[in-house]
Amino acid sequence: MQRKVTLLDRARTDLSVAKTLAESAASDELHLDVAAYHIQQAVEKAVKFDMQMSGIKYNNTHDMDLLWNTAANGGVVLPSWIYDNIDILNSYATKTRYGYDIVSSLRKISQLVEFAQSYISALAPVTEDG
Repeated sequence: MQRKVTLLDRARTDLSVAKTLAESAASDELHLDVAAYHIQQAVEKAVKFDMQMSGIKYNNTHDMDLLWNTAANGGVVLPSWIYDNIDILNSYATKTRYGYDIVSSLRKISQLVEFAQSYISALAPVTEDG
């Protein structure tokens, strides 16, 4: 029997895609934009998983401000780097997909990949069967 795919599984996959694209993209703006989108998705899904595991209902949104506030109101303490990068993460959620005036930097994406990797690993370590 196949196990159910969780938001954490999806966060790990988005993180993996972001990491791969960032490593191979160098200065290719389109690839960096896609990497930026996937790092935002990894963080968003990890935050939603964190809230879900704490029994907190959340809106179906990409707005990291709203998710941050929902988590805080429910007593979930999210890593401070999320708040410190909330405007960037929000811009990565939509602007990178449609070519609006945003340029994703490899340095920032790589930093967010490292932060997200630590957060996701802390939520639930990968096991041999998961």
